[in-house]
Amino acid sequence: MVGNAASGRVSRGDGRRQACANRRFVRLVFALLIGIAGESADAGEYPVVQGPPPGFEVVRLTNGGFQVFSSIPDINDRGEVTWAHFTPPFESSVYIYRNGVVTRVTDGTLYEDGPTLDNEGRMAWRRGPTRPTANDLYISEWDAVVFTGPTPLSWPRDNDVGQLVWNTTLKDNPDVCEIFEFTRATGAWRQVSFEGLSSQEPKISNAGVIVWTTLDFNMSPWQSRILMDDHGVTTSLTPGIGQRQSPDINDDGVVVWMDSEGIHRIIDGKAELMFSGGRLPRINDRGDIYFLTFNENDETGDPNVFMNDAVFRLPDSGIFSSRASINNHGEIAWLAIAPDGTFGDVFLLRRERSLFDFDGDCQIDNRDLRAFQICANRDSDGQLLADCTQGDGDGDGDVDLDDFEQFLSAVSGPDVTLVGCP
Repeated sequence: MVGNAASGRVSRGDGRRQACANRRFVRLVFALLIGIAGESADAGEYPVVQGPPPGFEVVRLTNGGFQVFSSIPDINDRGEVTWAHFTPPFESSVYIYRNGVVTRVTDGTLYEDGPTLDNEGRMAWRRGPTRPTANDLYISEWDAVVFTGPTPLSWPRDNDVGQLVWNTTLKDNPDVCEIFEFTRATGAWRQVSFEGLSSQEPKISNAGVIVWTTLDFNMSPWQSRILMDDHGVTTSLTPGIGQRQSPDINDDGVVVWMDSEGIHRIIDGKAELMFSGGRLPRINDRGDIYFLTFNENDETGDPNVFMNDAVFRLPDSGIFSSRASINNHGEIAWLAIAPDGTFGDVFLLRRERSLFDFDGDCQIDNRDLRAFQICANRDSDGQLLADCTQGDGDGDGDVDLDDFEQFLSAVSGPDVTLVGCP
């Protein structure tokens, strides 16, 4: 099925919530394989280090408070992060972290969530009057809805060449979903999958190769396969039965996914078990892998990053960490949820930066002054403003006039690079 922005309206009038679009499994590959061979029975042994990798730091981007939640964040190579923050039952708005400042993108008059952004800062998300009917694909730089599908359209995901993918329900069956692709340059969209099953959570590489998981809920227990679309040619990457989920792919064709054993990786046509018991992997073009491990002490999920042949366990203050996005510099944005489910906030692993350099560009200038002013005037609840520890020069837990004197002394201007800046 192929269409465009004018004719691409697929709708159903009953407004029923579709179950398959809400089951979030999937992501995966781009190796030219027909199957998986040589799978290892044991995970590789890597040293585990408590804390972030050298040269990185963890900051908390949001502090939503009770009954305020965040969607899974997306991060690009400029270190910009976007997510949706919402309060039950239906109000939701899109936010972006850019140049050290958190800005509200939408005004909350519509339910808008699941934003994604590319390396040029272009954004897209899903929106509608309420959560059950938030089924419009909205592209911000066009300021227009370009595709409307049946309720509910899943969160779109993009690449850096102007393509987006998502899954949505086409039939009067909550367990049937198919994959769609939209191209910004042409305004054309097409249906990618035709399995008649539950095809979920697609990802697209910069080469335009799409991967996803197809789940068969007609079987007991349910089974799933990983599929790949290479410009109209669909291949099953995991033949046979199994429960493989959450695949991801980088632009070098390296693939990760999870199953009951843990996290697997396909590289050079061979599959290996990387981390026993790991969950929800994400991979970047450097081969860094984000994943979760279960913490038996507090029964939460701990965030980890595999980098430079070591596993770094990231601090999360006992919060249950969840799905994430990783950029090609090894920076990670992830969602952390309170164990009792009362709130969810966004955390960021980023490269370390100098004091007062809010945007991490190795200069202290007017953009950093804006972030400093926001921190100095932040409200008592600390709601969605900026990473203000960057402006606390005297380390007393706030940003005030004493810190401003230090800021003025540190100003370098737009043409001077800070000494020793990574």
